[in-house]
Amino acid sequence: MNVTVVLGIVVLLHLVSVVPWRVCSQRQRLIVKRTLVQKASATSAFCLDGSLPAYHLHRGFGAGQNNWLLQFEGGGWCNDLKSCLDRASTRRGSTHYMSKLEVFSGILSNDSSLNPGCSAGGLATFHHCDNFAEHLSSNANVKCLSDAGFFLDGRDINSKYTARNFFKGVVELQFTNILVPPSADIKGVWKECKKDPATCTPDEINILQGFRHDMLETLKPFLINSESGGMFINSCFAHCQSESQDTWFANDSPRVNDKTIAEAVGDWYFSRNKIKEIDCAYPCDKTCHNLIPKKPPQHHDTHSNPIP
Repeated sequence: MNVTVVLGIVVLLHLVSVVPWRVCSQRQRLIVKRTLVQKASATSAFCLDGSLPAYHLHRGFGAGQNNWLLQFEGGGWCNDLKSCLDRASTRRGSTHYMSKLEVFSGILSNDSSLNPGCSAGGLATFHHCDNFAEHLSSNANVKCLSDAGFFLDGRDINSKYTARNFFKGVVELQFTNILVPPSADIKGVWKECKKDPATCTPDEINILQGFRHDMLETLKPFLINSESGGMFINSCFAHCQSESQDTWFANDSPRVNDKTIAEAVGDWYFSRNKIKEIDCAYPCDKTCHNLIPKKPPQHHDTHSNPIP
C-alpha cells in the first residue's frame, strides 16, 4: 500500500481528487471536532497544566484516504518558569482552553481546489522531518513544509544576539522580537515602524533590508545545493501564510513570479518544477497581505461635507 505523508505546519497538497477551481467564500466550512488522547499517561505526554493532549483529525477519502497531512500548530514557546506558568492558562498550554471545534482552511482544507506547522510548528518540522520519515515504510512518500519556521540567528538593532540568548530557553518571533526586541529599543524609537512598516524611515528600511540580506545569505547553500528542496520567500509583513485561505490560495493571494504559495508548494510537492522563488525587496510586492493593526476610527466633524 502506497502512503503519502506531508509533515508540516500548514502546507499545500492536492491529496484528494481534483475538482474545478472555486472561490473560498463559495465553499462550506470544514469544522473538525477535538479528540483527547486518553492514554497519554503511558508516555507522560501531558500539557503544561497536566491536562490531556488533544488533536483535530479529519480523515481522507477517495484517492486521498491513505494520505496524511500533519500540521504542527504555531504559537511560540515559553522559556522560563514564569512564562510557562502564564502559558499553562491559555490554549497554547492547556486543552482546557483549547477549541473543541476547529475550522480547517488553507492547506488543511479538504477541497483540493483550495488546499494544496507554521512558526513554532515550522521549526518542529525542520527538526523532526527525517526522524519521522524513518518510522514509516520505505514506500511512503514524505515531504515536509515549514511555514514561517526559519528563525535567523542574527543581530538585533543593538548588535546583540537576542534570538540566540532566547533559544537557550526557546525562541521568539522575527522582526518584532528578534531584529527589534523590546530590550533593544527601550525608548520605543521603532514603535511606529513595528506597528506599520509603511511608517518606517529610510534608515529603518535599510536596517530591515540588511536583515533580509543576512537571511538570504544564510539560505544560499540550500538555494544552490539542494535538488529536491524548495523555497517561497516573499517580502510581506506576515507570519504563517498557509493557514489562511486568502494568503494560501485565492484570487488575490500573494504571488512571487506570478505563483501563489499553494501553486509553488504544489509544483514542489509533485516535482513538476524546481521551486526556489525569492521576492524582490520590500516594498515592491503589491500582492502582499501585510499584517497591519487597524487604526482606531477617526471622529469627523458632523457638519463637514462627506467625501464622494
